[in-house]
Amino acid sequence: MSALILDAGALIAIDRGDRQVLAQVEDADRAGDPVRTNAMARALRDITVESITREDGMRGGSFSGRPG
Repeated sequence: MSALILDAGALIAIDRGDRQVLAQVEDADRAGDPVRTNAMARALRDITVESITREDGMRGGSFSGRPG
């Protein structure tokens, strides 16, 4: 059995809509291969994921000391 292992870069690429990575995930799914990531991603089960607006992002930048 094979498995597709996603690292942080792949997860970021999926979030950005990278077609190549999305196609690899779809191919693995069609083949019945499990898609996995490292143990740190398990923390996502306990984290609420919400979309943010541009304004939210700019406010977050101001907290970090970086201009938006």
